[in-house]
Amino acid sequence: MIKPEYAHDILNAAPDVNSDKMLPIVKELGELVKAQGTSWEMDSLHLLDAFSVIGQAISGAGSIETDKVLAYIDSGAMTGFETIYGPGSWNSHPEVYGNNHCGLKPLLMSTYMDGKVTFEFVE
Repeated sequence: MIKPEYAHDILNAAPDVNSDKMLPIVKELGELVKAQGTSWEMDSLHLLDAFSVIGQAISGAGSIETDKVLAYIDSGAMTGFETIYGPGSWNSHPEVYGNNHCGLKPLLMSTYMDGKVTFEFVE
């Protein structure tokens, strides 16, 4: 999105979807997206990530009924889950929002230095 001569010293809290560090499911999705002639970018991952977590909640609840899935999440039984970026957890400050339905996932950092992108999962 920028000219190569300006692609330096830029931090971006987002994944490089083309990185070898991405999980196999991300690489598989990338191949499908590219085969359709669609651009392959970070936005392509949002639904995959959401559906993977929802699928885990449905499996744990043993039901696809919304109230049962929500009750399972709220019960605290689903303390952690896998995202397409690694381990996730629930934490949305229930005292502020009234629920605990926000999923936290590992921090992703792409760095642009000398026209090259490097990607890391950050602890």
